[in-house]
Amino acid sequence: MTREIALPARIDHPAVEALYAEVKEARGEDLALDASQVSHLGASGLQLLIAAANSWTRDGHILSLRDPSEKFSEHLQMLGLELSYFSKAEAEQ
Repeated sequence: MTREIALPARIDHPAVEALYAEVKEARGEDLALDASQVSHLGASGLQLLIAAANSWTRDGHILSLRDPSEKFSEHLQMLGLELSYFSKAEAEQ
């Protein structure tokens, strides 16, 4: 069974601590991150998402992004990544 976490509208430094706790609790399970409501993705939020994707890949579980908002995709690109980064991590499972 895949656990789903709805990402907050703003994934910035103040939001990362709470999001980290939620993501950490899901470790050991497949995880889907719903990015449909994201309006801002900051560098610390991106760092958390990259670390989670790498951890899930190492653990042999799937981490996927669902329904990324236009702003999420734009901010991801501004920070130097494409959505395909997370698809690649999922495909390596």
